[in-house]
Amino acid sequence: MTTQHKWTQAWIATAAAAGLLGLAGCSKQEQAELEAKTDQAKAEMHAKADAAGEKIDQAQTDMSQALDDTTITTRVKTAFAESPAVSALAISVETDQGVVSLTGTVATEVERIAAESLARSVADVRDVKNNLVVKS
Repeated sequence: MTTQHKWTQAWIATAAAAGLLGLAGCSKQEQAELEAKTDQAKAEMHAKADAAGEKIDQAQTDMSQALDDTTITTRVKTAFAESPAVSALAISVETDQGVVSLTGTVATEVERIAAESLARSVADVRDVKNNLVVKS
């Protein structure tokens, strides 16, 4: 459970306790109505807190994946820059969920294959889509 979830639950408990203290001067029927409303409000707040927590967790997951993809792209581009077998400037690299897409124009089929091989050798690459075109 995240800190925000704990804080929200603490707030709900405090609000419920304050509501119950206010019941002391009410009739039994009014107390029952207030308790029912308090229980309903608590349930709604718990549901909203859970939904917000799930959205936060998903956003963190998405951000983590984006950082991983950026790291992979950087590693592939670095491998291209360090290799005499490919022209790093002629090849565009994009990564989505670990899948690397190569686009651009290369001089030879050997360079096209070398680029794909280098990309596949990078850590955390799940697959490579080689869309490189050989100059005719």
